[in-house]
Amino acid sequence: MRKTVLSLVWTDTFKTAPVSAWVGSENLLPRASRCRSGISREGQKADMFWPKRGPEFLKKFSVRMDISMDSNNSTGPADRRYEKFLEWLRKARGVELEETISAHEFRETGEGWGLIAETEIRKGTTLFSIPRPGPSANSPLLSVQTSRLMAVLSAQERARISRNWLPLLLVLLWERVQAILNPLDPLRWAPYFDTLPEEFDTLMFWNQDELAELTGSTILDKIGKEEVEKDYETVIKPMIESRADLFPVPEGTSWEENYGIAMYHRMGSLVLSRSFHVEASPSNGEDPDEGHDVSMESAHSLVPESVDNGHSTEPIQETLDHHSELGIEGEDEDEDEEREAVEDIAMVPLADLLNAKTGSENARLFYETDCLKMKATRNIKKGEQIYNTYGDPPNSDLLRRYGHVDDPNRFDVVEISIKTCVDVAQSHLSSQSAPMVSSEGLQHRLDWALEMGIDDVFEVATEVERKKNGSPLLPEELTCLLKILLLSGEEFEDHKSKEKLPKPKLNNPDVITLAQKVIDRRMKDYPTSIDEDERLLEGLRSTSRHSRAGDSLNRRIKAIIVRKSEKQILAQLRDSLVQKLGSYQQGQDQNGVHHLQKRKINCDTDLDLNQCQAAIKSRKTH
Repeated sequence: MRKTVLSLVWTDTFKTAPVSAWVGSENLLPRASRCRSGISREGQKADMFWPKRGPEFLKKFSVRMDISMDSNNSTGPADRRYEKFLEWLRKARGVELEETISAHEFRETGEGWGLIAETEIRKGTTLFSIPRPGPSANSPLLSVQTSRLMAVLSAQERARISRNWLPLLLVLLWERVQAILNPLDPLRWAPYFDTLPEEFDTLMFWNQDELAELTGSTILDKIGKEEVEKDYETVIKPMIESRADLFPVPEGTSWEENYGIAMYHRMGSLVLSRSFHVEASPSNGEDPDEGHDVSMESAHSLVPESVDNGHSTEPIQETLDHHSELGIEGEDEDEDEEREAVEDIAMVPLADLLNAKTGSENARLFYETDCLKMKATRNIKKGEQIYNTYGDPPNSDLLRRYGHVDDPNRFDVVEISIKTCVDVAQSHLSSQSAPMVSSEGLQHRLDWALEMGIDDVFEVATEVERKKNGSPLLPEELTCLLKILLLSGEEFEDHKSKEKLPKPKLNNPDVITLAQKVIDRRMKDYPTSIDEDERLLEGLRSTSRHSRAGDSLNRRIKAIIVRKSEKQILAQLRDSLVQKLGSYQQGQDQNGVHHLQKRKINCDTDLDLNQCQAAIKSRKTH
């Protein structure tokens, strides 16, 4: 049952709606109506049909429209788009879809469109099956291999776009326009593009003031907007301009609307948030390699069909990070591997409709030789949303890839750079009366550590996840690096000659002290404290509850959630380091066992009685 609530607000400044906003036999309300009272949210979409009255009706009134609908009786324009989309998948692409699920807009949670259970679903039930016919025209997978664009490009043109993810982005730009030009052609992708989001809340679309709220988080270094736009200006744009015969402009639209930088960013965001790593063609009757069939940056994991009843091992770690983002150049020796990888990246309609939420996964995509199957991984109640998995990324990655965060998120991490460690070590050692190693010596040790495979960034997980996984207090590579920086000259040369790294055991008070200083330095990267963030969040959320929150307010809330969580991880780690150092200073290890002084005191020969008693007392208290 659809319910419409109208609020009419008198205004003398409301402009007449453009004629183009009124279409069909019924007049469509302008999509971004604003109320002078501030009740309406700027840019709020109203996909509802207005009774047959012209734009003159709105000359003196602005209109606010709130729409609510029952999930079982949704017949609005958006719902019809999804009905058409599902029908197209069945008839034109051979997708088998069970009647136990349907498309649904989760407006109350702000999650947008997803899939909902229409009946109770038992664990192991196949929700839908997507065929893998290979690179054919009716493949339900949209990729470089299945698009007709690559076949009409010359070998030289294909070579120009062979780097990184450029071929797939060009394919999406081309296929979108072909869908506009041929909306009724079942071999085109019009029903699919009609359901894809037009706007994103990912970091690529934030302004500088909004991004400044993330100061301190290393996620700012991973947006890669400049690299993406450089690829567009130097490769994609010239290619499209040189082939006007292949890249026409639909009537009533402009070149910029279809092929400009804004549309290019939209296509990149679609790949980033919705693509899968899956071979487009069957593997000659053999099971696909488990380590190869993993999702690209989207982290939608594919797992082997042989796993019993939809259960799987943990998602395989992603092998590619394509954003800085869709623009970082690979090393020459990796170009063939990247080219092969991008050919296996595909948009998978319907599978990409599922949302994901930390700890809520109840379905997962499995592969067989000739199809992909979405199966329930646990019992699902009627009316419950169907959730896939994104591979449990931290909030910083969720925000970068998908534009949302989970609060709380036990999979959050904070990154510490190797540069921070070396800078702190240099300051720490220079403060000593007789520094053990010079700045040049530290750089030499850093170079050796990198050669030996030490990473240049260390991820620190939440205390909950660390304890759950039985991980050490510090990442082992971080402990190893700190030990390298504190070795005496002789010890370092010994390790170097043997090409052997120090054991990554946190059992040295000097290493623990240096680790504390590294954490303190890292914490200074953030301009606010945890307490300040908590107060800010409380105030912003209160404002959001009592008014319609705009994009900027919501983005600020998300940014504070990210940076606060990172600081909380650092604070908890520092507290643990302080406690561990205290145990050493008290002459105890983690199990409370006393460490006796190496030199045994002989009270009969070495000391007089008073000295002996003082030494024993000192030993007991330290």
